[in-house]
Amino acid sequence: MSLIKTNIDIVQSIVRDYSKEFIWEIEYVKNDDNTFTNKKFFSQKQKITKLDIEEIINEFNTRLEELKKQKKLLIHDKNISNTEKNFLLNNINFKWLKFILLKNSIYLEAEKAWYDLEENDRKKYLRRVNILQDVIYWPEISSDKTIENNIINHLSELYYKFSDKLTDEEKTLFVDILKKHNPNFEADKKLDKKEKIDKETDKEININDAIKIFQMILDLYWLNDWQIIYRDAGNFKVSNEEKALIVPSKYKQIKLSRLLKLIDHEISVHMLRWDNNLKTLNIFWEWYLESEEWLASVSERQVALWKLKTDSKVTPSMINSWIAENYDFFDMLEILKVYNRLSTKDWSSQEKNIDVKSLDTALRYKRFVSLYEKWANRKEVTYSRWNKNIISILQSNIDIKQFLTDFYFAKLSANDLQFVEWFKKELSIDNSQLKYPIWIWKILYKKLNWKKVILDKLKQEDNRFEIVDNLTTDTKRKVIEILNYIKKL
Repeated sequence: MSLIKTNIDIVQSIVRDYSKEFIWEIEYVKNDDNTFTNKKFFSQKQKITKLDIEEIINEFNTRLEELKKQKKLLIHDKNISNTEKNFLLNNINFKWLKFILLKNSIYLEAEKAWYDLEENDRKKYLRRVNILQDVIYWPEISSDKTIENNIINHLSELYYKFSDKLTDEEKTLFVDILKKHNPNFEADKKLDKKEKIDKETDKEININDAIKIFQMILDLYWLNDWQIIYRDAGNFKVSNEEKALIVPSKYKQIKLSRLLKLIDHEISVHMLRWDNNLKTLNIFWEWYLESEEWLASVSERQVALWKLKTDSKVTPSMINSWIAENYDFFDMLEILKVYNRLSTKDWSSQEKNIDVKSLDTALRYKRFVSLYEKWANRKEVTYSRWNKNIISILQSNIDIKQFLTDFYFAKLSANDLQFVEWFKKELSIDNSQLKYPIWIWKILYKKLNWKKVILDKLKQEDNRFEIVDNLTTDTKRKVIEILNYIKKL
């Protein structure tokens, strides 16, 4: 028997406890001007000094040195297998890189708490942070010409469909941008802007009915020890500690289409993966969330025909990243205002919100501060760039069913899925103990539109369904119950 259990405990103390005690569970305090003070770094001080910063940097150096020593011990440990050693070293290396990233962001974090940072210093530390982010999260969006072309095409289509929302000045600004990156862009071209509206899934439902549907989905997946909690919160999210889906109390109604997307994003990905993780490794590993958010985000939007291997759909995070990479703060702000007008329904009633949203996005990407987000552009870089890593994996002609089966084994990065078979063998875990998604959002969507649901056909048009071996009689019964409940609303 391997020493994997012992060594998981060791790395848990190295990777997880260091993080929780010092960095990962950072608590922020919201300031009067809507910025955030990093309480873990700076307590609740109203004025940060250079001495405060130097103390934190010294603490980071100590932690980095400890990680270095642990890494050396692991390398020379002859009592564990090479497979186990490689897995543990992978995670220590990832944590080491993130510590260096955070160490170099200290001055930028201090500026959130009124530290007087000179413009040259801001540029210096932003440059360092961006270089480290390139190493950790993959290079900039603009470095991939295929993605950049997809973004330009997407922005062009938005302009063709919705340019009547813009003033002449805004049209000129946006056309100049599109022509700069695509000299063949034709400003006077028109596309059909009519969108197919599905009356059944576009309707608004009461939040109590939404909570009932969420509970029925928990029952569908036999998640009997999970719960739905309706309380004050910023967004819908899965709370691993409470084993709950958090529904923000600010919602009194929700569109059915939004609800169905949340089911596959929050429950079919985040919740199922954590439920399995409790039965397997029971701790978080480095880079798991980046991979997980990618699958969650594509799962909520893939109702149309779709092949997992070739997905390259442009997301708002990708567009924001691309704008930030190519334009300065003030230009980015003006471009975002136009982009957000083009991409927002009922924009005329949300003009003030659009301006605030644009300012917040520009601050996050260019100044490392935010009106809403505590981690500024690190979070956004994760969401916008990491899918390039996943796509490269999926385009390598892998077995999709095996990929998803391994993916749902635990909270692991896609890069660590190579170790899953070894984990199963060492920990005597078989797949029958674990839960897998049936992508209920797509099934319900088809049924609401009076289409037959045939598993083999679903697998042909959307190869995520390769992970579904069969739809049992009990599963079909529960799906029909959910469907009937929705139709009565």
